[in-house]
Amino acid sequence: MSVPNLRFKQFTSNWEKKQLGGLITYTKGFAFKSDSYKLSGTRIVRVSDLTSSSIKQDNEMIFIDSSEVEKYETYKINFGDIVITTVGSKPELVESAVGRGILITHENEGFLNQNLLKINQTPKLKSGFLFRQINSERYINHIKNIQRGNANQSNITVKDLLEFEIYITELPEQTKIANFLTAVDEKIQLLTQKADLLAQYKKGLMQQIFSQELRFKDDDGGEFPEWQEKKLGDIAEKITAGATPSTLVKEYWQGEIRWMNSGELNLKRVYEVENRITKLGLTKSSTKLIPPKSILIGLAGQGKTRGTVAMNMVELCTNQSIAAIQPNHDVFDSEFLYQNLDSRYDELRGLSTGDGGRGGLNLQIIKSMNLSLPSLKEQTKIAKFLTAIDDKLTHTQTQLAAVKQYKQGLLQQMFV
Repeated sequence: MSVPNLRFKQFTSNWEKKQLGGLITYTKGFAFKSDSYKLSGTRIVRVSDLTSSSIKQDNEMIFIDSSEVEKYETYKINFGDIVITTVGSKPELVESAVGRGILITHENEGFLNQNLLKINQTPKLKSGFLFRQINSERYINHIKNIQRGNANQSNITVKDLLEFEIYITELPEQTKIANFLTAVDEKIQLLTQKADLLAQYKKGLMQQIFSQELRFKDDDGGEFPEWQEKKLGDIAEKITAGATPSTLVKEYWQGEIRWMNSGELNLKRVYEVENRITKLGLTKSSTKLIPPKSILIGLAGQGKTRGTVAMNMVELCTNQSIAAIQPNHDVFDSEFLYQNLDSRYDELRGLSTGDGGRGGLNLQIIKSMNLSLPSLKEQTKIAKFLTAIDDKLTHTQTQLAAVKQYKQGLLQQMFV
């Protein structure tokens, strides 16, 4: 019997399997001519204007003159339509994948350009219900099977797309499911906005604090001493880079000592890492144990990890692509230094060796970096203030991850 594992109590009928093409009507986008593009008017929505879940509002837009709106009314994107790309990258690249579907949740988004189609609303099929089966794992597998092209661009035919099979139920149950999942989506949206706002708020405060535009007072309301210019190499206990034990020697691995690679810098505050090494590996590789609350900086490569800053909260070792600034607690607060350097990501990448900054950082560059250093007491006040914001941001991100996981479980249980 075709019924989902989880459903609302009042519904008991079987779900029916049907091909998408037998349930919907669709409109293919129009090939607008570039010589008719305007700087304002009514927007033309292109494939490049779509993210994995919405229409971009912060990119370079193109328009047609508003006087021509009636001519293209057929291609108007309406609230509740589902827009699908027929060209794009491989399905694994979610942000730009061919076949990805976007549920339109606002009016007046514009007109549909070529290489897109829109599934029009129909009285017998709730858009929000259908959309939950678009972009599902089963749908993505269908797109993988029908896509054609090369590594740079894939395409699908409308005929093949419409052969996708969906399960439908009576309209009241569709509506109930769609409304329930929309409420979950709204919760996700609110938490996402909250996280973004907290991150922007912190970024603005860090700019003010580390430029000394915003200063803290001591416990008696007095002024702290002036900040002093120091070089990182002069205030750290030591600055070292790690090393990787030979992957050919089995005895070097599966030990008790934590070992991290540069890809794990995105953890920001590192408590746990994937790999372990043995004391034998530690000796043979010249890798050094790094004490807790050291500052870690990505050194090598053109990827995002170069210049990324983290702090280890437990003792560990690193690979050779990470510099470790070991703390001198008489001079600096580790949390202050972490926050300061984390705010200077772009600067760190700009200090890289090689033409156009395409090379890597090295220990000498790190040691030579200038730092405005307040007194230890002011450092601690700054660190506690910024850490409190981080805690709120982490809490929000944890809530967001939990709601997303909850939604994923619902999608698996509420559909056949």
